[in-house]
Amino acid sequence: MKLYVEKSSWSGWSKDYKPNVETEQFDNLKNILHCESILKTSITHSNGEIEYNGKTTSISKAEIKFFSFTIMELGEDYIVIKTNCPMSKGNDGTINLHSNETTFRVEKGKKMKLTTTTMDAGDIYTFELIDSE
Repeated sequence: MKLYVEKSSWSGWSKDYKPNVETEQFDNLKNILHCESILKTSITHSNGEIEYNGKTTSISKAEIKFFSFTIMELGEDYIVIKTNCPMSKGNDGTINLHSNETTFRVEKGKKMKLTTTTMDAGDIYTFELIDSE
């Protein structure tokens, strides 16, 4: 199976807001089982550095918390992931600001949306599990 993770953003501050959408593909899920995964789109340099305040610096020095997930269980038609922060699950456009959930089941053929538990603006992560070709 392959896992696609799409990251987009939302904002309630502007009715003309256009989110930046980035997608990452994970091909061999057995290789990342029980390993924390940070989306490559979050890191701009291969040595784990980022652009922060106009300078290139290490992630630890920037003190930025990135969204990450760990595949905890790999089934024949599903995976169970654990996120590094609470997320709100749902596809109906609402956000549960009180969610403490960090463990989610992603089923093959069904998109699952997780949204940061923030007001006014935030990130949306859409997980999709498909058959390998």
